[in-house]
Amino acid sequence: MAFIEETDLARAMRQEYIDEIKRTDDALIPHCTGSAIAEMKTYLRETYDVDTIFAKTAAQRNSLLVTFAVDIAIYNLIEAVPVGVDVEQRRLRYKRAIDWLIGVQKQNIMPDLPILADSPAQSAIIIKSVERRELRY
Repeated sequence: MAFIEETDLARAMRQEYIDEIKRTDDALIPHCTGSAIAEMKTYLRETYDVDTIFAKTAAQRNSLLVTFAVDIAIYNLIEAVPVGVDVEQRRLRYKRAIDWLIGVQKQNIMPDLPILADSPAQSAIIIKSVERRELRY
C-alpha cells in the first residue's frame, strides 16, 4: 500500500475527474502521488525519519501530512492533465502545503512526526534569533 491512496484523492477532487485522468493514462496518478511524496521528503529529510513517516498507511498516517500530500499530488495532476478544475484554488492549496513544509524545514513548525536520532531537533538546545531589522531615521 502507498502513503497516498486513490480514495484520499477522491476526498479532495471529484471522482469523475479522477476517472477521466485514469482513462487517459493509468500511470499518471501513481506518478503524481509518488512525485508529491518525493517533493515532501526533500523538505523533511534533514530532521525527520521520512522512511518511517511515508511507510505508514491508513489510520497510522499523520492526517495533516496526508492533506498536504494530496494537495501537492492533485496540483501535479492538474498541471499534467487539465480537467476543468479551479486551478487558482489548487495553486493556493499547493502554495500553502509548500509554505508549511518550509516552516517545518526551518523548525518554525514542529509536527508530531518521528525525528531522526542524529537530528539537530533532538538536541537539548536550539539556538535561533530574530531577523535583523534596520531602522533608519
